Amino acid sequence: MVAECRPNNRDVGALLVIGAVATARSFFSGSATVFAAVALLAAHTACSAPRLPHPPYVKHPTSALEEVPYPAPPPLVENVPELPAKGALWVDGEWRYSAGQWRWNRGSWVAPVAGIAFSPPVEVRSQDGTLYFAPGTWRNDLGEAVDDPEPLARARSQGSNTVMNASGEREAVGRTRGQPGGRQDSPGRGTRP
Repeated sequence: MVAECRPNNRDVGALLVIGAVATARSFFSGSATVFAAVALLAAHTACSAPRLPHPPYVKHPTSALEEVPYPAPPPLVENVPELPAKGALWVDGEWRYSAGQWRWNRGSWVAPVAGIAFSPPVEVRSQDGTLYFAPGTWRNDLGEAVDDPEPLARARSQGSNTVMNASGEREAVGRTRGQPGGRQDSPGRGTRP
């Protein structure tokens, strides 16, 4: 029996199915019916979570890369709000490097805009080991950076007020005006300090 996740479902699902099938085969070796039921349940569970719709992606030009002293921290877990409008696109949260610190920029739903695409954040090392980073940036058909679409809804994260210093330690930050409960929000996508 081969379980297959459709292309619009999570890639991780296929790995979960393989693991579940292998476990079920060894545990239920004497019962083909139980084995088949466990394998079908694993396939359904692993393949049923759809991906979030995302904007079209384009590569960054090499000129977008800036040297950074150390890699970004692991991404924060975000609670994605409900789809605010039909056709909205999800842009994941990301770390942005500014003034010697990594600041978290929350993910958001945006309305699609004709003629622009998104270059996701990227970290690369040169042959001599120098680390370079380019933040997520919206680009027009010519590859030029453009203003970010207005967010329709933003993710929520307990760590959204997180700022990392050059030593990789968390730093306390103050409130941002207009944020409920005094939650910090870093500069919007496309803003440069």
